[in-house]
Amino acid sequence: MRAVRPVWKANVPVSWQSEQWSDESDPDDLRLRFVHVGGATRGMDVTWHIRPTATGSRVTIEHMFLRRLPILGDDLFPRIVDRFFVRPIAGRTLATFKRLAEG
Repeated sequence: MRAVRPVWKANVPVSWQSEQWSDESDPDDLRLRFVHVGGATRGMDVTWHIRPTATGSRVTIEHMFLRRLPILGDDLFPRIVDRFFVRPIAGRTLATFKRLAEG
């Protein structure tokens, strides 16, 4: 998978590999699952929840990411990745899906 993360006046290319599958076991919560198996976010577990509402659907994304790095510990790298990459990229992805679905 690939994305571009605008940072100030530069576009930073981001890529990762993931395994993905759907979980349709709950009709009120379709889940798309992604486990990152390559790239800086290796080990990240992502779940997209697609839930019906009275007026359409609501989509939310959960990210679970722990990565221990020597000297930095368990929390610093995941916090940086979340704040500067995951949130902006996931937000743009959701906005694009919304625009396409409503168009």
